[in-house]
Amino acid sequence: MSYSKSKPSNYVTKEQIERARNVDMVEFLERTEGFSVKKSGNGYRCDVHDSLFITNDRKGWYWNSRDEGGNNAIAFCMKIYGQSFTEAVKSLCGDIQMEYSPKYNTKKKSSEEKIDMHPKS
Repeated sequence: MSYSKSKPSNYVTKEQIERARNVDMVEFLERTEGFSVKKSGNGYRCDVHDSLFITNDRKGWYWNSRDEGGNNAIAFCMKIYGQSFTEAVKSLCGDIQMEYSPKYNTKKKSSEEKIDMHPKS
């Protein structure tokens, strides 16, 4: 009888974890959310969500209006997207495509409504 030595699907390597920890949050937010992130003081701010602050090393983050923060993109995926640690690492490494339902809505709602100023008589 032989036993398979394959890793379980919820297994991530140390290399994957390290790669995910080093993801650049500015690039990540621009790529995944379409946010425009600009240098602001000692870090970076998102144009759509100005309370979302990225640290100068481009890894740590804090979202003031939600009182959520973390040291890396793994924490962002877990806290904002509701992913498990393994899902976050695998999705950040590009090893799996995740469909997620954000814990929070990261897209700003449009407050503009179109009003017809020239009604037909």
